[in-house]
Amino acid sequence: MKGAYYFYRIVLLVFITLMTSCSAQKDNDKILNENETDVSSDKEAILFIGNSHTYYNQGVSTHLSKFRANDNLEFEPLFEEAAHGGYSLQDHLGDPSTIAKIKERAWDVLVLQENTSVAAETLPSTTAAMIAISDMVAQHDTKVFLYMTWPYKDFPEMLSGIKNTYETGATATKGTLVTIGEEWLAVHTNNEVSVNLYDDDGIHPSLQGTFFASAKFYRAIYGKSPSDNLYQAGLGAEVANYLKTKAN
Repeated sequence: MKGAYYFYRIVLLVFITLMTSCSAQKDNDKILNENETDVSSDKEAILFIGNSHTYYNQGVSTHLSKFRANDNLEFEPLFEEAAHGGYSLQDHLGDPSTIAKIKERAWDVLVLQENTSVAAETLPSTTAAMIAISDMVAQHDTKVFLYMTWPYKDFPEMLSGIKNTYETGATATKGTLVTIGEEWLAVHTNNEVSVNLYDDDGIHPSLQGTFFASAKFYRAIYGKSPSDNLYQAGLGAEVANYLKTKAN
């Protein structure tokens, strides 16, 4: 009887060991699958924060995503925006929906665009807002880019203040400055190809202007030449290729 007792005890221990091993293997399989899912579904997430200069003509994010679609990626990038007409970055700091969007995920790239008239005034509040928003994503090693806009068509003298504001912000946030506004007037008034970067109001971008800005971001974020990309936004080869060349 005593021998039988030990025999059954040994069998029970072996059974428990086997079950524990199988369970542990299932847990390991589950962890591996979850990790693989995280990697493949969250390869690239970009958030634009700004106003109508960001969302006009379907938005810079939409056109940037179409540039990206021509890269034949094996994953689906995520492009989103928090953009409201007339908003400054200080307005975004006071908007719960913007804060919620920033905290929604670990963004790979964050793009900040200040209200143009506010930027032209070179206010300390703009730099403070850029720092505050950048600090919200610092723990995720998010790359910060600053979207320098352009002067109003009838007020080219605005460029000096806009440039100073964004250069100060780039230094303060250790972000990358995308100098769209700095090159805007030269592209708009060129003698090579007939283009019009301004909307009829002389403030917002035309489709050509949004395309140019998107091409600049494609170059800045990915380090790729827009000229090597087939996307044209329906502008025609001459105009699209010219704008892509100037965005390089």
